[in-house]
Amino acid sequence: MTKPRNLLLLMLMVVFSPLAIDIYLPVLPQMAQDFSVDITKMQSSVSVFILCLGTARSL
Repeated sequence: MTKPRNLLLLMLMVVFSPLAIDIYLPVLPQMAQDFSVDITKMQSSVSVFILCLGTARSL
């Protein structure tokens, strides 16, 4: 049986992960400029984000 606390955490992950990526993607060029890094390095952070999101959901 799933504990209510775990269910709440799962619901929050499902709700906020699309919102987070929708906020994150449009500002990638500005973040690359602010951090003085190449845009390809910033794009790799999206891969890390998705990997972590998938790992967290599988736990």
